[in-house]
Amino acid sequence: GDFGGSTYKMMDSLTSEDHNEGIEFSIVIGLDNVDSVFKWDRGQELIERFPFIVVGRDLGFQAKRMPDWYLKDPHQYIDSNFFCSSTHVKKLLKEEKDASRYLSPPVVEIIQKHGLYQ
Repeated sequence: GDFGGSTYKMMDSLTSEDHNEGIEFSIVIGLDNVDSVFKWDRGQELIERFPFIVVGRDLGFQAKRMPDWYLKDPHQYIDSNFFCSSTHVKKLLKEEKDASRYLSPPVVEIIQKHGLYQ
């Protein structure tokens, strides 16, 4: 599949591959990104097409508009004190450090197979 360019392009590619049939993919973001999703390439379409898992973080963050789209089905909100950010995980992967604390084995396999975050 073609995973480059945008989240929409990656998700569309993953869900159109035959060997991924029956797998439900979700997009995981931090609460600090709930506003910015609308600025992503085809952000509104992503929200309509794929479930998001939004993780709250105790970073003193307040969303500008505090939209509530992520509180509605099929999306999920998880209030968490566990700090993890995609930026941190991507940095670990780029530096070829162990990120298994944050990623499941199948996710690591996809990242390695497609050479992501290098």
